[in-house]
Amino acid sequence: SWTVRTPIEEKSAVTEFEVAGREGGFWRVRAFPKTGRTHQIRIHAAASGVPVAGDRIHGRGLADKVPRLMLHASRMELTHPRTREALVWESALPGCFAQPDSTAYAQDLAAGLFADDSVRCRRLRQGMFPALPVESV
Repeated sequence: SWTVRTPIEEKSAVTEFEVAGREGGFWRVRAFPKTGRTHQIRIHAAASGVPVAGDRIHGRGLADKVPRLMLHASRMELTHPRTREALVWESALPGCFAQPDSTAYAQDLAAGLFADDSVRCRRLRQGMFPALPVESV
């Protein structure tokens, strides 16, 4: 695990990362932002050498290898500003975050993300998008 403390737009920003696994040429990384800056996870991931797959702004050449930005908030927690109630949201990983070489992965992505018969969709069906995303918790 590691921590990135790189200011964003001249404001302090801190993100903790931990490796959750590796498949193919991709790492599955969990990110724990301690501050709330715009694009913080994406900026800090790229700064630490593990850009989010599909990030066309901060990534480095991986955007064409995946069908979307591979970043997902699986759990979010915050305190309601007025009631001070603890709020928690959880969301299962989308099917596109499954095994990158599985047929189910390609079928799920094709069905869920591409309604047309675009080149990207056809490639996806053929299993040509190996990807393992960054997971945010």
